[in-house]
Amino acid sequence: QWFGDLELIRHLPWPLFKRVPDIGGEVARSLGHFFEQQGNQQAIDDLLQVGQVRISDVHAPSAKLREGLDLAQLLVESEIPGITRLRAEKLVAALPGAQAVLDAEHGQFVNAGLPDDTARGLADWLDADGHGAMLLAAEKAMQQILAKAPALAEIVAGPLDGQTVVLTGTLAQLTRDAAKERLEALGAKVSGSVSKKTSFVVAGTEAGSKLDKAQSLGVPVWDEDRLLAYLAEHE
Repeated sequence: QWFGDLELIRHLPWPLFKRVPDIGGEVARSLGHFFEQQGNQQAIDDLLQVGQVRISDVHAPSAKLREGLDLAQLLVESEIPGITRLRAEKLVAALPGAQAVLDAEHGQFVNAGLPDDTARGLADWLDADGHGAMLLAAEKAMQQILAKAPALAEIVAGPLDGQTVVLTGTLAQLTRDAAKERLEALGAKVSGSVSKKTSFVVAGTEAGSKLDKAQSLGVPVWDEDRLLAYLAEHE
């Protein structure tokens, strides 16, 4: 849904996975580490070759990936000690481009507006094994995403934009993944936990604690029939 193409996903440096809602640093690093392993890449190639994995829904990256996506944000997402969004913006204003950042020295980071300790931390981070290459690869992947993703102005707001939905229990006529995909296509964010911010819960049979929590918080609860009727009306 977000990146649109396995070929892009399998070569993404880990900071870019954090562009997806609910993916934090730990999960992003795990995904990046998985795809960095040559054995895993070979396994994907083998599955594609024998037809065990079929790529049937290749599409452009989501326009929502454009929001705030620039080199400054890549530096922030890379979790470099002391690098805040404001400091990253100052750095990129003085050193526009990942290669320029890699080629710079401590004094140039200070001149760009970084505190001395942050400048030294950045220099040390860039000197660490693999960090420079990762930043260059992340910038290249970012440019590919920005080139392929439609403009934000082209997004047509869905009827569930801004709403958070939770699925619980067993659905008779839809798989959980299918329901999630169709809700997301209408603009919803599908979450795994219920809170006061949840817009509504879809409860199938054998719904458990999530249903109980929704009822205790006064969150609206839909059954599967209501969900199917809503999907039929709005898709």
